[in-house]
Amino acid sequence: MPSETVVVKSISKAVSEGFFYYFGYGSNLLKERIHVQIKEAVFESTGVLSCHELTFYDSSRRWFGAIASIEPKPISK
Repeated sequence: MPSETVVVKSISKAVSEGFFYYFGYGSNLLKERIHVQIKEAVFESTGVLSCHELTFYDSSRRWFGAIASIEPKPISK
């Protein structure tokens, strides 16, 4: 894992301290897109949300493809 990667174990602590981590995929990672909604957003680092995985759902006419989400990862045995 690169040294600049953040591993998030508790989102509630970050929220209580007045900031939050934004996890995005694909074009949602473009700073221009993020700044449309949050002008003061600042890039901190890439990250890994432990015990979660990127999933895709039904096709969307609006997005012209599958809808992405981050979901808790099932515990493997």
